Amino acid sequence: MLLPPRLWRASVTAVLPLSLLLAIGACVRDVGQRPVAPSHDRLLVPCERAGPLTADTSEDELKRVVGPEHVVSLGETARDRGHNAVTASILYPDTAGRLRVVWKTPRRQRPHYVETTVRGAPWKTRRGIAIGTGVYELVRLNGGDFRFRGFFWDYGGHLESWEGGLLETHHPAECFLMAIGMQAPADRRHFDALAPLTGEAVFRTDHPALRAGPIVVVLVGVRFP
Repeated sequence: MLLPPRLWRASVTAVLPLSLLLAIGACVRDVGQRPVAPSHDRLLVPCERAGPLTADTSEDELKRVVGPEHVVSLGETARDRGHNAVTASILYPDTAGRLRVVWKTPRRQRPHYVETTVRGAPWKTRRGIAIGTGVYELVRLNGGDFRFRGFFWDYGGHLESWEGGLLETHHPAECFLMAIGMQAPADRRHFDALAPLTGEAVFRTDHPALRAGPIVVVLVGVRFP
């Protein structure tokens, strides 16, 4: 006996295998959970990439990926933190996501490192380390204290060593650029309290003077091999 169309549709739905229904549901969920393409994300992966930029990406290739309007070549006046002349570009200029790219050679064929100091920048690592991450949150993620360079000079607050902690695996100091410092706004009292932690010496995060004020990540970036 033929069933009316209304009952036929209901019957087909009733006898669909459970495995097929689950598969259909999984496909629907996957559509909404596709990972963001590297050309559009703001993920820092030490030694590997910063968003669309990898160890083998040239400036020309970067412009093709993100659009030439999102890459600005800096002139010969660019300097690194040691005041040495460098060849550099700005990725995503005039946005909170702007990233400074320093190239290995004037030909701009391969990046040396990238960094940002912009407060509220969207760049972060897979463990969530970003501008504004607190120093004791870093200690928690690392499973112990780490070492950093003293404050108030060219490389003040820069990561020296995770001391074998948990972050060493995916955030090795030779590839992960990070500096900690006083979170703005800060007054003279806070700076005076940090006097024992100044200069080119190396300190540990268990130093009592570090509790003088809110110390957070003020620079984050990636160095390429």
